[in-house]
Amino acid sequence: MKETICQTFAAVSTIIVIAGCAHNSAQRAYEHDHTAVLAQFKAIEEGWLNPIQFNSDKQAVRSMLHDLLTDDFAYQHGSGKLLTKAQYIDLLYTGGITVTQRGELSLRIRDYGDTIITYGSSTMAGEIFGGAYDGRLRFINVWRRLGNGKWQLAHRNSELLSD
Repeated sequence: MKETICQTFAAVSTIIVIAGCAHNSAQRAYEHDHTAVLAQFKAIEEGWLNPIQFNSDKQAVRSMLHDLLTDDFAYQHGSGKLLTKAQYIDLLYTGGITVTQRGELSLRIRDYGDTIITYGSSTMAGEIFGGAYDGRLRFINVWRRLGNGKWQLAHRNSELLSD
């Protein structure tokens, strides 16, 4: 009996040590790649926000968003509205949401492999739902990597903070 308990303890201890080593290796890999992933996602975030603000070619923006957003995309806006992919694209296309000014983008990320969560903020001004806005926009975006390596935006949540 004592020998069985000792063998079980040794086996459990080995599993804990192996799991701890694997976790430490994964943590080191995450820390090592964090700077590169942050730079990649800053470029991705800027890459879809810039055309919305600066591109007058609404059809190009619509096409870009159609490819960028998942089919089940949901945008929970600070106004309390929940927008689907089609509703969000239509609002941008028709001018229901405009961005006339945007400041430097501040961004943090959480990397979960095929899911990335970006936490960011930027000063913004424009019009939405028929009213003007001006302040610091804080957002959380959930990105999903497809099998081909392409990233798509699955969910967005934002709120406007008054400065």
